[in-house]
Amino acid sequence: MDGLRKNQQPWSSCLRDPLITVAKDDDSMSLRLLLCFLSSAAACFLVAAAPPESKLPPASSNWESNSEKNHQTPSEAVLPTEVSDQSPAQTKPSIPAETELPDTTESAKSGTLDGLAIRPWLRLDLKAHTAMIRAVDVEIDPIDRKSSDSDQSAASATLVSAGDDKDVHVWKRNERSRGKWVHARTIRWPVVRGPRGRLYALALSAGKVAMAGHGASGGLGEIWIVDANSGRLVASLISGSMTDANVAHRQVIAAMDWSPMPASRQKYDQEANIEWSQKLASIDVEGRLLLWQRDSNTGLWSAKALVDSDSEEYGEPIARAIRSRRQFVPLSFLGNDSIVVAKYQGVVDKSDPETIPAGTAKWSLEQIDTRSGDRGLLPGSTLYEFGVAMDASPDGRTLVVSDALGNAKRLRFDRQSQLIDVARLQLGGVGVSLKIHPNGDRMICGVQRFANAPGDGDQANPNASNSELQIWDLEPMQPKLLSRRTVAK
Repeated sequence: MDGLRKNQQPWSSCLRDPLITVAKDDDSMSLRLLLCFLSSAAACFLVAAAPPESKLPPASSNWESNSEKNHQTPSEAVLPTEVSDQSPAQTKPSIPAETELPDTTESAKSGTLDGLAIRPWLRLDLKAHTAMIRAVDVEIDPIDRKSSDSDQSAASATLVSAGDDKDVHVWKRNERSRGKWVHARTIRWPVVRGPRGRLYALALSAGKVAMAGHGASGGLGEIWIVDANSGRLVASLISGSMTDANVAHRQVIAAMDWSPMPASRQKYDQEANIEWSQKLASIDVEGRLLLWQRDSNTGLWSAKALVDSDSEEYGEPIARAIRSRRQFVPLSFLGNDSIVVAKYQGVVDKSDPETIPAGTAKWSLEQIDTRSGDRGLLPGSTLYEFGVAMDASPDGRTLVVSDALGNAKRLRFDRQSQLIDVARLQLGGVGVSLKIHPNGDRMICGVQRFANAPGDGDQANPNASNSELQIWDLEPMQPKLLSRRTVAK
């Protein structure tokens, strides 16, 4: 061993060049061979290096080529020149038309649209209507109710209008406006998206306007009574809140009318500013007629049903058949204690003496006593398809009505509201709006004229307006047309 230590080179020398180690002793040969093997292996491990660049695999291999191609950014020359109109980033939000808004009726609210029913929507404060006008009413100041023969251009009056834009506009005419109509205010009630909130019925009396239509406060049949002068809410007649839910309207209200209020009975509640004994009648698109009255002691309103819905009056099959003919459901007070509405009488058959097509719906006017509930048909008051408009004088002595086929009639009554006579009016079209002067001797009506109507000649002018205003004298046995004015397109 000593000889091995003396003749052996250091470990570091073996590691640097193991092959120069020479054995001088045969006994240590095995150990020296083992040490050389291990030192050679360690040297190979320590001096191992990366291969030169010339021996690397070529860069054109398919994998590297595809990888490089997939990660390259395209040059500007190959980018698209235009962005598609359908690109989400370039799509501009637009306000949908009201006809495109989701339905929020009770049936729709039971589904996924329930949350949309209370979403706010932008509304503009304009001093004019922005959609179709559905209802108009006018009231002349009792002090200025002179004879209809005198000049009424300067008489103080209030006019209210409403429609599909869900607003009521109040217009005033007095001495300060020099006989011109001036916009006084806009009255709004609850609305939601879709048809809810549209107004189809107005009734104006003693400065109070009753407004109704497609309700939006939880039920369809809702009525608001508002002071037209101040815009203050006087009463809200909502299903189930002011009266028994079984009595209240359950459908869209189509027409309303206040009981007449002669000047001698104009006694107002100073706090509520409404005449105590005045009554309000309302009818919906299912024919349900209600009479509303305010209790003078409690100030609360209550209602009673005078006519049930069509399904209860005639049965469900007939109710379905006449539903499309309930586009207009006119009614009118006749004096303070009677109401006149149209009652369905079947369809025209071949034996009918009138020159009316077979199968046309037939109606008659029905007079209802608001105190006893007694009902009776008025002779000679037949209407066809459906009634369109109706109005009565404040004294209850004169009533006018029109239907969808252009028939119009004037009915006169005595002081006990008994029918005296019936006369026809040749309007030359459909009387879509009728209004009797407070004195009962004149009527103004808006007429949608027929082609080749009397006065048009053999050939109607297709470019001419088909609307006109007519003024009639109702006093003679046969009413007379006094004037007509064409309404410009």
